[in-house]
Amino acid sequence: MPCKPQRFERAQQEGNLPKKTVNCAVLAAYVCTVLHGMAVQAKAGFSREMLDMVIDQVMLNWPSNAQDGVAAIPARSSDLLINPLLA
Repeated sequence: MPCKPQRFERAQQEGNLPKKTVNCAVLAAYVCTVLHGMAVQAKAGFSREMLDMVIDQVMLNWPSNAQDGVAAIPARSSDLLINPLLA
């Protein structure tokens, strides 16, 4: 299932992602790569705790357009809703 950048494009239009430094197609591919890799790891028996830590690490580098230092996307893996990226 291909990942689609439309959700990230909307986030840019709404001011939640930087327009100058984020390539939405690449960001969507990056997220899907991480998700697919995590699916392989989960099937191989990686713990939920380890998979949550992987997402936490990804979120440390998430692009933000927030002026007040508050991330535009949740910083904890348990708060994420990834499904719109695959729709």
